[in-house]
Amino acid sequence: MIAANVACGPVRGEVILCVETTPTPETFLPYPEARVSIRTGRPDEADALAKLHVDVWRATYRDYASAEAFKMLDEAKRLPYWQDALLDKRPCAGVFVAEQDASLLGVVSYGPSQHESFAGRTEIKHLYVAELARGLGVGRLLLKAVLDDESAARPGLALAVVRQNNSARRFYKKMGGAEIGTFIDPGPLWKSENIIVAWD
Repeated sequence: MIAANVACGPVRGEVILCVETTPTPETFLPYPEARVSIRTGRPDEADALAKLHVDVWRATYRDYASAEAFKMLDEAKRLPYWQDALLDKRPCAGVFVAEQDASLLGVVSYGPSQHESFAGRTEIKHLYVAELARGLGVGRLLLKAVLDDESAARPGLALAVVRQNNSARRFYKKMGGAEIGTFIDPGPLWKSENIIVAWD
């Protein structure tokens, strides 16, 4: 569980937030006595983030996505996205990672949206938390890092969540997000119905 928040530096610094974790019997983190840090992602972490992305995506959408999508979505497919995102220097774009010692526990990325459904808001592109870190508040800390980033939040923030992903929808509502619309994502891997969640 989360025991305390400790400020460790500015939002745009290397480490933006540290959180003390208190081990419980169901905590299986590599180093449960250590602190979870939220910091900006580094270019040398692209491979690890591509793996985290694919692992979490497959676990989340195993009951919804097509077999073809599972076959096509692999680390090689996702690697170029993370390579680009980690080098993106635009004020309203960025990547934050959660780590405990040397272990990556989660990631969030955001940037300008090209989709009209976002109405000019900054888009939270991906928010993934590793299975071993579920229930420790890592997703909340990652989302809060983006919400607290003034350069990202100024035009408003929004994300798309697959309609069937009810646990994520409940989480976003708890974090103050409002469901404002829907759109169909045509792929390229999987055609899905999405809910737009916004923070304005």
